[in-house]
Amino acid sequence: MAKHNNGLLRGLRGRIGNTIFYKHGNQDCIRAAPLEYHDANTPEQQRNRTRLTIALRFYQQLAETPLKPIWKIEGHRLKTNGFALFMKTNISMFTHEGKISDFSRLQLGIGKQQHVNNMTASVDEQDNVTLQWDDNSGCPSALATDRLMVVVLFSNRSFTPVILDNVQALREDGYASFHLERKKRINAHIYCFFASQDGKHFSNDKYFKL
Repeated sequence: MAKHNNGLLRGLRGRIGNTIFYKHGNQDCIRAAPLEYHDANTPEQQRNRTRLTIALRFYQQLAETPLKPIWKIEGHRLKTNGFALFMKTNISMFTHEGKISDFSRLQLGIGKQQHVNNMTASVDEQDNVTLQWDDNSGCPSALATDRLMVVVLFSNRSFTPVILDNVQALREDGYASFHLERKKRINAHIYCFFASQDGKHFSNDKYFKL
């Protein structure tokens, strides 16, 4: 960058040839234009922009569920916002074709509450699901009264999170059961995590595919 104070460049702005004229503070300046032009519309950049749009569309589906406030709370704790935290955590899980690339790595529940220990899931022929886990109440940030939350993404509508409100189980119970309403050969991607009774603290989720 070159600075000039002799008045010859005063008011001159823009580009002439390979030279750019501009103002920096009170100084009239000139600089050489970049020798290379970097295309901002390469196939890779197009895919990245599409992936961002797809991830945003999924995040918008959280607006009418208890999931969005969870990300907002954790974002506030980390001195960011829920949207930025969700994108940082999950952006790579979405493809530019509009799909979720890896359900097992997608994160829906997030927080510093104690994680569930040794949770297992099984399903019978009538699509009744049984969850079992170790009661680790008394561990740091693990209370007996922590509520179990269950979120399901069905493979035929994977951008529509379903919160199972009929699951009434606490950490101390070590057991929960519920029924899946789905058609045959439709996979259910299940995310289980705990929430404190006051709804201010949450754990990371545990994933199952049934």
